[in-house]
Amino acid sequence: MKSKRQTNRPKSVGLSIVIGAIILLASIACQIFIARILPSDIINSAGIACQVITALVCCVASIIGISFTVQDTTLFGITIKDFRALRDKNSISIHAILIISISLIAINLAMFLLNLLLVSFGVSIIAIAFCLYTICKEVPLLEKREKTGLSILKCWIASNPDMSTIQVSQVDEALAYLIVNKNLKTTYDKLNYGENKGAANKQLVCKLLDLLVHRINLLQYEEKPLNIVKEMKLLRDNLVDIVSLSFDVTDLLGENLKNGVIQISQAIIGLSRCGGIDEISIIIRKALATLDYHRWEKYDNSRKQDFLVSILVSTFSYAATNN
Repeated sequence: MKSKRQTNRPKSVGLSIVIGAIILLASIACQIFIARILPSDIINSAGIACQVITALVCCVASIIGISFTVQDTTLFGITIKDFRALRDKNSISIHAILIISISLIAINLAMFLLNLLLVSFGVSIIAIAFCLYTICKEVPLLEKREKTGLSILKCWIASNPDMSTIQVSQVDEALAYLIVNKNLKTTYDKLNYGENKGAANKQLVCKLLDLLVHRINLLQYEEKPLNIVKEMKLLRDNLVDIVSLSFDVTDLLGENLKNGVIQISQAIIGLSRCGGIDEISIIIRKALATLDYHRWEKYDNSRKQDFLVSILVSTFSYAATNN
């Protein structure tokens, strides 16, 4: 299930190669047929411009080389290197960027030394275009822009709906980070596929709920009490959003609603195992208040009511059997 943006990328890469080839052939043709009749001032200006552009390409290559040192910095709990691995196969690696940059510099210098200044100028135009592409592609990730990170995650999830590749652990870690630090509703809003992709959105919600349960279960092994208290409140807020229907998963889950009830009940029970009794009482009170509110509405809300009742019954049953 590939997004429209992803399916267009191979076409854009191919188009870029064709445009580059046309520019190169046009510059060779100009060198052969037009260079003889052009004033020497124009030819010399083209030579100076080529030297300046070569220097700029060297700077960009140096910046990309330096970026090797920041690949271990993190965004959403995973490294920049991991984000590069999550990008689609048509993205250019850092090694390729360096090789292409050095090759363009070498070709440019060779043409300049052979006095083929118009050909050198054409290569310089290609070099500028490549530098702009590299800057637009790499700099936002190096700056750890959240929008770029979310875009990469969304494209990866869209192209790997079954989450079966070797990179799924990094994606899970990033999603878990977003759930805790941005909350569940915001994470879904940023990563969902739109109203016309109901099945994909359902799978995304199920994945996020799984990670919520897993994150709560991990709290049992956290050794720092302050971290437990802080994260427990953040995770509680996610559950409050669900039982208050602020983040209404009843329609999103569809026929998987029963599994959703199990996941949410497991999350609430998981909080109790971490000692979050106060957090559970807040969740239960909010669920009861929401249930009472929807009882008096004029339109049919039986699905939402059944959802909340099922969660409460599961929670109370666990509380009764485990004292």
